[in-house]
Formats: sequence, C-alpha cells, structure tokens
Amino acid sequence: MDFKKCYQLSVIATGNRQLETIFYDYKIMAFNDFRFRVAFRVVLVGLTMALFVYMVTRPNMIFAAGLMLIIIVGQLIELYRFSSQTNRKLTRFLESVRY
Repeated sequence: MDFKKCYQLSVIATGNRQLETIFYDYKIMAFNDFRFRVAFRVVLVGLTMALFVYMVTRPNMIFAAGLMLIIIVGQLIELYRFSSQTNRKLTRFLESVRY
C-alpha cells in the first residue's frame, strides 16, 4: 500500500476535518472538468462553423461545405446529449439526497 492511500485511510479512520477538504477539492475538480468539456465542445463547434463559412465562400468547395454542415449538426447533437446526460445525473443525485 502506498503512502497516499495509507494517509487517506488514516484520515477516514480518524474522522479528521481534512476529509471534507479532500471531497471538496474533488467536487471543484469535477465541476471544472464539466466546464472544460463544454467549453472545448463549444470552441470546436465555433471553429467548425468558421471553416464552414470559409468553404461556402469558395466556389470549388461546396461539397466539402456540405460535409462540414453535417459535422456541425453532429457536434450540436452531441453537445445537447452531453448537457442532457449531465442534467439527468445531477437531478438523480439531488432526488436521492432529498429522500
């Protein structure tokens, strides 16, 4: 068993207030991870839309622009599914805490 796991087990066994700090830090990291993932998807959709606009203005790239449009629609659907899934998980958690 490594030192970090032993330390975490000793904190849990002693009931030290540092345990709350460990869980609080984990919650902050999880929230930042969600924000990063949403921000990354939004930036990716924005870059894809910029590329789409560039391709539409070029007369020999119309077919490629059509493919970009399909990719944009797929990215938006994925962003919606990701946010809906996160909202469902949060709702389930809050409902379980309520009862």
